[in-house]
Amino acid sequence: MDKGPTVILGVIIAIVLTAAIAVGVYTTFVPTKGSSNGPTSPTPTEDSVSASTPTPIPEQVPTRSTPEANSESTPSIAPEEKIRNAISNSINNYRSKNGLPKITMESYLSSRLTEMANIHSKRMMEEQSVGHRIQGNTTENRYTAYGLNNRCSFPSNSGYSTIDTVGGSTELISRPIAPAVYENEEGGYAGNSTRVAHNAMEDWKSDNLQRRKLEFSNADQAGIGVSISKRGGVYITVALCG
Repeated sequence: MDKGPTVILGVIIAIVLTAAIAVGVYTTFVPTKGSSNGPTSPTPTEDSVSASTPTPIPEQVPTRSTPEANSESTPSIAPEEKIRNAISNSINNYRSKNGLPKITMESYLSSRLTEMANIHSKRMMEEQSVGHRIQGNTTENRYTAYGLNNRCSFPSNSGYSTIDTVGGSTELISRPIAPAVYENEEGGYAGNSTRVAHNAMEDWKSDNLQRRKLEFSNADQAGIGVSISKRGGVYITVALCG
């Protein structure tokens, strides 16, 4: 039997098997396109991306702070003004109880009367004396200097005479609080404007001439002058006008 073809066939089979084995080995060890020889990293998922990427923090816009309320206290009222208000209220309360119209003390004319009355109260304080004639100035002199002598004359309650500035008929004066006798001694004005007004009213009501001035029905405007000495003496002038 001729063995030549058989040998050739065996050689062919061996070659084919060898080639097949070689192809298998190559497929196993040669990486596919896009891969690397090292270990394959896991494909990142949406969850892993969001976990690793820091979430941006929104910029904080500074909040405008509410301005604090004005901590400054209301300016305090001067002692003279407190006394002036207390006396004004006391006079008008007295007039109302006696059926008389109130006197205006907040007009341009009353402001001029107040200025004039303040000067007289200051002079009384300087002289430590209470009177219509101080340092040579009379009631008539003061009204004339302010151009109010004729302007501030008015009919009496009966209507048969005229109230004018002669003899202090249009002025009320008082020292309701006496000054302390010695410096640093207790006494004098201690901040109680109600007490000052009460004492002044009692002073005027106890004198028939002064009380009639409070009851002038045709007096409709007035100015109040107040002066306080260093030792607490209080000097009051009420200038009336019709």
